[in-house]
Amino acid sequence: MGGVFDPIHCGHLFTAEEARVEFKLDKVIFTPCRQPAHKRKNDISAPEDRYLMTVLATSNNQFFKVSKVELSRPGPSYSIDTVKDFLKKYNHEVKIFFITGADAFLEIDSWYKSEELIKLCQFVAATRPGYDLNKLDKKFKKIIKIMEIPA
Repeated sequence: MGGVFDPIHCGHLFTAEEARVEFKLDKVIFTPCRQPAHKRKNDISAPEDRYLMTVLATSNNQFFKVSKVELSRPGPSYSIDTVKDFLKKYNHEVKIFFITGADAFLEIDSWYKSEELIKLCQFVAATRPGYDLNKLDKKFKKIIKIMEIPA
């Protein structure tokens, strides 16, 4: 589960646990990004602060881990690079479930190398009030699993 996590909140934790249970995931890896491509650097807290907040927030769930993979890369964070890093780390022997909110997924056509990204992992889009996943292009509707999250 990637994100800015500024701050991480109960919605992130609830969504991660629901996805873990619903899709029978071995673990959920939270991946705070260094510099999101869609936000200015001075609009967010320092990367290390967001990492530590995420570690604290996830520490009571044995199935949650926090990765520094994006913090170790300079410049903007791109999901494609992170997914490739995880596939390499696990010798391509895992199936990656990319958990994100409906708000973010509705913008996937603007993501860097989105066409390649959707071939590398299974997307899980968590519903959010005010974001209609029915507005998605057909090519994206086919490849996602929608997870209903109560408001």
